[in-house]
Amino acid sequence: MVIGQTGSYRWDYSERSDILNVHRIGALNAGSAESEDFTLDFDDAGHLIGVEILNARAFLHAHGITDTLTDIESLELIVREARGQAIPYLKLTFHDHVEHLLPIPMTVAV
Repeated sequence: MVIGQTGSYRWDYSERSDILNVHRIGALNAGSAESEDFTLDFDDAGHLIGVEILNARAFLHAHGITDTLTDIESLELIVREARGQAIPYLKLTFHDHVEHLLPIPMTVAV
């Protein structure tokens, strides 16, 4: 298992189960939404505070990323509004300092 922390986010990745968890430190989960391999967690104000990604390697490979998840240097969640929808993104940087912004295939309320 790989565990890391960047700023206000903490993450862990299990190579054996291929699950990546990212959560804002200190935020309390008040509810979740699931779709396929993704679970989004929200606080009591409805803000996105975390994501769990099953089959994480396949998610990265679908975006052309071949780095291993054990090489993550930093991770955070970002929500951007586009065309009336709020789209969550996973922003990650690997040890080579290349930054990737990956859309999570779910929308959230704004």
